[in-house]
Amino acid sequence: MNANAISMVSLLMMACLCQAQEQPEESRIDETLIRRLNQEFVDAFNNADAKAIGALWSEQGELTVDGDAGATGRGSIVKLYDSFFADNKGVKISLNVTSWRQPGPNLLIEKGVTEVAGDDESELVDLYTLIRTRVKGKWLIVSCQVEQTPVDPVDWKDGLAFLIGKWSTGGDKWKVNSEFTLLPGSKYIKRVFSVSNGEETTVSGTQVIGFDPAASLIRSWTFTADGGHSSETWRRDGEQWEIQSVGYTADGVNIASTNVLTPIDAKAFRWQSTNRIIGGTALPETDPVVVRRVVNQEKTDE
Repeated sequence: MNANAISMVSLLMMACLCQAQEQPEESRIDETLIRRLNQEFVDAFNNADAKAIGALWSEQGELTVDGDAGATGRGSIVKLYDSFFADNKGVKISLNVTSWRQPGPNLLIEKGVTEVAGDDESELVDLYTLIRTRVKGKWLIVSCQVEQTPVDPVDWKDGLAFLIGKWSTGGDKWKVNSEFTLLPGSKYIKRVFSVSNGEETTVSGTQVIGFDPAASLIRSWTFTADGGHSSETWRRDGEQWEIQSVGYTADGVNIASTNVLTPIDAKAFRWQSTNRIIGGTALPETDPVVVRRVVNQEKTDE
């Protein structure tokens, strides 16, 4: 299977078709650590404990908001949160990780979404990029870039309804077929997919796409027949969709990618997978592929 096939499979479960090159056990991190680190921040924030938040940062940590310097240094970050809590009594935060990768044994890059309930900016969510470094065995934040974005009040299906129907991409040696349908109640879109090598199906599975009200974002969940699974967050960027994916193969190897879906017209869209990580190992981005709508089953193999 060539790179174009793997590009489309990444929408399903990209690492199911690849062998991971894992880092040494002592340096490799997993989702459990990510959750623990973020839970420490959520607990400190929800307890309005600025000092505990500061303890999660390095001495020279830097926080920026919408490109402007918010605070530099642990002391300034503590003062910033102290002021925020004084002006916003009783606020609570929710946090959802959309992707993470470990470029080196002591470096961790994470992206996600946070939303604060009870403040004066209820129509905004924060998209963040976080960089942590390990110092004497402890992971500390060295940089956090925050981009505030409005919560889209429009029915999210307006942007994805074009997917309803059958789609196909590939050639003689590989092919990916998908069918998108609305589930009863019209709250979720279901996608059933299969990947073939020209002779037999090699990967198949199901994906469910819908709006997550707790995180105020579009999320999907993907399950492959061999036991692999992933979750994705969808963000609209102009005419294209940026899809952050994290998950595990059937063998328990962690995977992540940033996938870009760009509608071309009512009959085609372009797909590309970037920032691909398998078992802590970075892979090159794939070439873009064009996925075309199938008018009827007879045209699938054209």
